[in-house]
Amino acid sequence: MKNIKTLTLISLLIISSISVISQNPEKSVNVLFVGNSYTAVNTLPQIVKDIAISCGNNLSYSMNTPGGCTFKMHTANLSAQYIINGGWDFVVLQEQSQLPAMPLNIVETECFPYAQILDSLVVSNNPCCETVFYMTWGRENGDDEYCQQYPPVCTYEGMDSLLYARYMYMAYSNSAIISPVGAVWHYIRNAYPDIKLYSSDGSHPSPAGSYAAACCFNTAFFRTDPAEITYNYTLNDETAEKIKYSTKTVMYDSLSKWMIGSYDSIITANFEYQIDSTSVSFINTTQNASSYFWNFGDDQTSTQYSPIHSYSDFGEYNVTLIAESFCGSTDTITKTIMLKNEWNDLSLYQRQKDLEIYPNPADHILYIIVPDNYQNDYISIYNEEGSLVKKHRLYNQKTLQIDIKYIPSGIYYVNNNKVIIK
Repeated sequence: MKNIKTLTLISLLIISSISVISQNPEKSVNVLFVGNSYTAVNTLPQIVKDIAISCGNNLSYSMNTPGGCTFKMHTANLSAQYIINGGWDFVVLQEQSQLPAMPLNIVETECFPYAQILDSLVVSNNPCCETVFYMTWGRENGDDEYCQQYPPVCTYEGMDSLLYARYMYMAYSNSAIISPVGAVWHYIRNAYPDIKLYSSDGSHPSPAGSYAAACCFNTAFFRTDPAEITYNYTLNDETAEKIKYSTKTVMYDSLSKWMIGSYDSIITANFEYQIDSTSVSFINTTQNASSYFWNFGDDQTSTQYSPIHSYSDFGEYNVTLIAESFCGSTDTITKTIMLKNEWNDLSLYQRQKDLEIYPNPADHILYIIVPDNYQNDYISIYNEEGSLVKKHRLYNQKTLQIDIKYIPSGIYYVNNNKVIIK
């Protein structure tokens, strides 16, 4: 997730509508829709919920959608306490339908700053939440109301291209994701002109238009192929299939274009280890996690970051690390480690009796004379069970003095030479 932003909170008012959670969902998300009539018409969030259920998921939602409301108006009217306590996974921001297509100087003062305020408010109080900008569409025949004042909006193509550019900018500049409803509408208009996306006013969505928007949001929230949707709302099968195909083509097949997944904190669980006889030091190299659970394969566990574990015996163990992020995503990795009895694995050459060792028995110091042709890199002391007790690396020495005063009395083997320590 992106970094938490700071903001002076403004007093806010929310109208909420919370739906019932379905049983045993594959994935559940809690979504706040902030917008106006483009979201409220046909109760778009409920269509998204029904689509999600048809795919085996669940969506609970609340919505604040007063008619004609702008981002600027939302910053003055939304309830800060409601945002803080929402526990949202996604917050959808939809600007008034005409404002982002206005001249740039107007958009820069009346739209962009308030998009940033809302996004900052959401993220600062919901650190695991993603902001989703709801890209709307150009009016069916352009914007008659502002055509004379600003000719670029006189046609659908002109208005739609401006909305596309401004919403993309808002998403990029706020490290947010896009639900490219307007882009999907554009594709449908060209590929399937028989589908009526607009209501009679040439501005608000028809049932087909809202269904197209809902398919986009389902893809943004759950990142599933629209072809998996089995809920068709009020549409016939042919129309629904064309809309799902359009959503797949424009959106699902190019998720990174709409920044979907770009800001996820992806956990990659991993670890290295160092073996010393039956003691293993685990080195945690996991990224983006906040808690860890180790299963050492011998019925012992740990929640330390990089634990050291002592096994009771040599052998093969499957070690599993489960890493979890602050926001609840997890990753698991299992590695097999082999703890070998090094004494039993020594080669015949290494085990030859070619060292001169005295005194024997010994109590404090053991003297070892190394022959000129000796090719072993180490002098190793093992107990009768074959466990390594002490190891000394040779650096061209011919005579060694090894301190043994802290080694318990018993029978030992120094590179297969039997030695008694008193």
